[in-house]
Amino acid sequence: MILMWFLSQFYTDPLHSENLGCNLPVCSAYGQNYHAVQVPSAPEGWGLVMMRTTFQQIEAARQDPRVIVCGKDYDAVPAKMLEVFGSQLDPSVTYMFIGQVISRLAQSEISYYHEPE
Repeated sequence: MILMWFLSQFYTDPLHSENLGCNLPVCSAYGQNYHAVQVPSAPEGWGLVMMRTTFQQIEAARQDPRVIVCGKDYDAVPAKMLEVFGSQLDPSVTYMFIGQVISRLAQSEISYYHEPE
C-alpha cells in the first residue's frame, strides 16, 4: 500500500449521514484508512485527503472527475490544489511541490501532518 495525498470532492452518504453527521471524501472508494483534514461544508466542495492506496486504485481514481491524485511530497502541485487553498497560502511563494503546500497548511492546522495507520 502507498500513502498518498488526494484532492477530493465530498458527498453525504445517505445510509450513514444521520450517524456521522459529516461529508465523506469521494476518493475513499479508492483506498483505505483515509484522513481528511478539513472537510468542506458543502458536499461538492474540495478537500485534501491522505490515504493508503494501490497502483490499481490510483489508476481508477484518475478516471473519476471528482478526484485528483496529488501524490507524495515531491510531486508537482496540481493547479486545482492551488485554486482551492490559494487563500491559505503565502502569495510571495512559488509552490512547486505538494509538500510545500502541506507544510504551509500545517502552520494553521497541525492535522495536515497526521499519517493514517
